[in-house]
Parts: sequence; structure tokens; C-alpha cells
Amino acid sequence: MHRGRLVASGDVDDIVAGGGEATFRVDRVTDAARILRGLNGTSSVTADGQLVHADLGTTARSAAVDALVHAGIAVEQAGPRRRLEDAFLKLVESGEQEGS
Repeated sequence: MHRGRLVASGDVDDIVAGGGEATFRVDRVTDAARILRGLNGTSSVTADGQLVHADLGTTARSAAVDALVHAGIAVEQAGPRRRLEDAFLKLVESGEQEGS
């Protein structure tokens, strides 16, 4: 709810997972970043230690994991990047733009 209007409903995990932003814990960060950059629709990829963060756009996280594994990269963890607060702010922002 934002200003008396419903902006999203569902499980917290589903709301947070929206938006295509994902984080991967991998064994070869540089190679993983290169593979993720090559996926159709990916708009940004950054590395942080053993983590690679990517905005996958409309590409499913499972397809990104599949591409990494097929390239011989060990994926130890894959999940949404956003926190609940980030998801809320993005939903509110998009709702305000639609109402303009």
C-alpha cells in the first residue's frame, strides 16, 4: 500500500524477486560477468568479490544459471538482488509515473 493504493500483493519473496535483478555466487567471477553480459536483455553487470550482480531484464534467472553452468562456471548460489525496501521503492516510483 502506498497513499491508500495497492501497489503489489503476494509473497514477499515473489515481490522482492521481481525486476530481473539477480546475484550469483560463482567460482570464476570475470568469466561469469562476461557470460551474463552476453545474455539478451541484460543491462548491467557488476562484480563484488565472489558475487556477480546482474540486471537480467526479461531473462529468467534459471536461464542465466543454465548459461553459466554450460560455460563451466560453478554457481554456488543464485537469488534476487533486491531487498524488500528496494522493491517497494521501485513499485511506488513506477506507480507515480503511471499516475502522472
